[in-house]
Amino acid sequence: MVRLLGVPTSTVVFALVMGSCSPAPTQPTALTTSSSAPAVNTTTATQTATAPATSAIASVSTSSAAPAAPKLQMIEDDIPAAMAKAKADNKSLFVEVWAPWCHTCLSMKNFVLPDPAIVALTNRVVFATVDSDRDSNAAFMDRYAVNAWPTLFVLDPANGGVLGLQQGSLSVGELRTFINDAVDLRDAKLDPNGPTVALLKARRARAKAKWNQASRKYRLALQRGGASWNRRSEALEGLLFSEYRQKNWTRCTQIGAKHVATIEGTVTPADFSALLIRCAARTRNQTLGRQAHKLALERLKRHTDQPPQASSVDDKSDALSIYASGLRGIGNKVGALQAIQRQIALLEAAAAAAPSPKMAATFDYARMGAYLSIGRGARALTMLRKRVTQLPDSYEAPARLAQALIAMRRRREALAPLEKAIANAYGPRRIKYLKMRANIYVGLGDKKGERSALEALVKAYEALPRSSKLHATRRAELRRVRRRLARLPK
Repeated sequence: MVRLLGVPTSTVVFALVMGSCSPAPTQPTALTTSSSAPAVNTTTATQTATAPATSAIASVSTSSAAPAAPKLQMIEDDIPAAMAKAKADNKSLFVEVWAPWCHTCLSMKNFVLPDPAIVALTNRVVFATVDSDRDSNAAFMDRYAVNAWPTLFVLDPANGGVLGLQQGSLSVGELRTFINDAVDLRDAKLDPNGPTVALLKARRARAKAKWNQASRKYRLALQRGGASWNRRSEALEGLLFSEYRQKNWTRCTQIGAKHVATIEGTVTPADFSALLIRCAARTRNQTLGRQAHKLALERLKRHTDQPPQASSVDDKSDALSIYASGLRGIGNKVGALQAIQRQIALLEAAAAAAPSPKMAATFDYARMGAYLSIGRGARALTMLRKRVTQLPDSYEAPARLAQALIAMRRRREALAPLEKAIANAYGPRRIKYLKMRANIYVGLGDKKGERSALEALVKAYEALPRSSKLHATRRAELRRVRRRLARLPK
């Protein structure tokens, strides 16, 4: 599940709803999914998930089949330089906030951003990327709201103001629309009283967790756009999400049930249905809840049986996972198993077609979750052990292997790959793996190992930069770890 900062991580739904990544899942849950790649797209990226970040312009290849095609130039981890370039070129600044552990981010980076249709937008924006786990990016992370991964910004280089914000992945066409809308806003090409401006304002409020304000702006956008507005599905999903975050369960269920059959898009139908199922489970009106759940499953069946042409493997995989979860919710275990089997076949084919192990690794998290959810842990271990060998500098491959072993209650075996992940990781992600190691020792009843692990965790916390926004949280976590240490025998 995605943990939009401040939201509990008890289910997988938000990862699906946002088309995005959780900042720190410690072990896979049933039916977890990953972003992945279009089945017919063979694009590659020279930037890898584990390569050291530099303050340089990285070149992203657009196609292995067309080496002469233009390449997308991305300024990596140097927002001041990117701002200066955008200002000098009189362009807006596009920023992708990502993390190497984020499977959805890897899908965007490997299969969406390198597309020629996105490369063509370099005449309007300067492209930059920010690894949220790197200490050098703390100032950017302090200033801008990042509640899910990836988060996509379009900024005005004159003042750093947010022109556009998207939490989660987009298809190529949706990304083009997102960028063009934001640049048009800066260039005053949009009607200030039109639906698109209201939609952009709703997104800003959503990014700042101002849910009541977001609801009002989404309603205004829908009112201005009318029944035939081509962004209606997007605005309805935003409205539903805002009502969900306000815990308006019945209102959320009513809105969702009324509109779910009409929702269109490559990702939105599945996201909308997932939200509706969550709201329906919480409304006190049980008759309404059951009917809404049924309507959501009907829409998911149509969406998974006939996915839109622009859908990526990621989009299809997420939709099948949501559908399977919804079927399990009504006790249809056979239907859920069939959906997961379809998801596995889809992901395995995409991984086999990937031009390199790094590209194939985009699908590892979804495959791992799908295998574990139907009791095929041995297949997950075989896949992940192979990936550890293929990607020796990666922290993600051994960490996934450790997660799978923990889920299979093979804690002691998880320690070796987890040590490798800790050695390769950095920033907040390394903290997560250190926590995992301490918890493994707790599960094993090994007090000596737990003490050693907690002492290493304290040192890691103390070494983190004193970021103004994150320091209070880290300080509280450090106090908790020290209290755990104090309770252990010396």
